[in-house]
Amino acid sequence: MSTPNQAVAAALLFCLGATVVAADVTAGSNAGAFAALCGIIGLAETPITLPTQPEDPTASYKKLRKLNMTLAPQEWRTSFNKKGDNDQWEAADKPSKMPSEEWTELWPQWLEDAQQLTAPKARQAVLEEEQLTGLTEGELKHLTPKVATATNAVRILIAKYNELKADLAAVTADSAKADLNLIVYGNAKPTGRAVVIGEAFGSSAGTWQAVCEGNAAQHNAKTLAAVAYCLCCKNSNSVDGTDKVCSPQQTGASDWNPSQAPGTTQWAEIRKLCALRPLKVLTAATLSARIAAITNHMSTDGTSTYLGHFIKTGCTGSKSNGQCVKYTDIAEGDTTKLATIPWLQKLDTLHDKLLKQEAANAAARRIDLVISSITNNIKGLANEARIQTLHATTNSKKSTDSAKQTQQVSSAECQNITEKSKCKDNCE
Repeated sequence: MSTPNQAVAAALLFCLGATVVAADVTAGSNAGAFAALCGIIGLAETPITLPTQPEDPTASYKKLRKLNMTLAPQEWRTSFNKKGDNDQWEAADKPSKMPSEEWTELWPQWLEDAQQLTAPKARQAVLEEEQLTGLTEGELKHLTPKVATATNAVRILIAKYNELKADLAAVTADSAKADLNLIVYGNAKPTGRAVVIGEAFGSSAGTWQAVCEGNAAQHNAKTLAAVAYCLCCKNSNSVDGTDKVCSPQQTGASDWNPSQAPGTTQWAEIRKLCALRPLKVLTAATLSARIAAITNHMSTDGTSTYLGHFIKTGCTGSKSNGQCVKYTDIAEGDTTKLATIPWLQKLDTLHDKLLKQEAANAAARRIDLVISSITNNIKGLANEARIQTLHATTNSKKSTDSAKQTQQVSSAECQNITEKSKCKDNCE
């Protein structure tokens, strides 16, 4: 990735905008920076839980498709058989001479749905499952086009859902844990949470200065474990070394001879001093905040960037020079180069995957709600069909009663006229 995420970039532009010249390294000088490192180290050390994803609506769509085929006219349902033989079916890849591209796309689905309805009572079973057995054939016929419309609407939504699948699957709890282990240890599955020098450090990590200083992309402190060495280990030179730089609980177990390559024993103490801050749910926002907590401890002398307690020009572990990590090619405000630091690059990549997944989750959840609304409305459509029948029956009865009443009135009037025609003058 070429640039850090927006939250990180904003923090960096702020923290890299001024030159910092500090006093000598003393006990606790890097306590804040170490606590920030532990915010990420702790994620690698504790269980990872990601935001809950909505259920895949494909099963609901298939159920609706089956109902749609159940309600379809018999001639359509049987058109997928060869000569009406349930043992012989049209090809799943029906020849391309179709009325439309949509037919070509839907033919395999229609064929699948029709094949599920060949058993003698299969259609009845679907109607029972959907609580539609009480409907007359006329009511089912009224329902058919409405279910077809609903099925088509859900089909379009399913297509949109399928477009989200790559981002929905971008991160899993296991893959996030593997990414975090690479960021901290340089190994997706570290053995016993131990540091392996060839994994946590670059190949040319020969001395303290060789580990803790270098250009961003090829820096020998390529993991957060290596960064923690540079910030927390005590320089074993009695003149230059400072005790308890990262924690008041530090002992001599984390001492490091600056003229030699780092060992593996120092990590055991550094790791146990890390206050683990597990998350209930790992989100892009929480990861971004923990990244920014680290980068807030960066400063610049105008031409280079430093993480940790920087005094003059180097990160040699000397209390009068600096106990830090130096990025020699990151000038003031250069977030592009900063994004090439190995551990930060991996953090940014994980952040972006989480961000995409969360956006896909939100979109999928909206799709799921609409599909649920459509499928739940089928019962409402069934009631509508019943009401239509009731209205038709009521109107028919009213027409019959009105006809009978008209007939009775006409008969009475006719009788009256007939009788009056027989009257003579003055007859009443």
